[in-house]
Amino acid sequence: MAEAQKCYAGELIDYRHLGAEQVSATVTQESFHFWMRQGGKEFGVTVSIRFEAATGRVDSVVCRRTDP
Repeated sequence: MAEAQKCYAGELIDYRHLGAEQVSATVTQESFHFWMRQGGKEFGVTVSIRFEAATGRVDSVVCRRTDP
């Protein structure tokens, strides 16, 4: 949730976990879809976080705005 708000300032309305994917033997990717409100308009944000499963160290965070 914090990552979505870092990418796009606004009020977090709701979210959905899209799932986890094993990218490699050591890296996992978790994806989420957030619904946000900013200035009276609502929009979606998809956030994908890649991290090392053993250590929890984040490799990358990708945010993408999706319009309704």
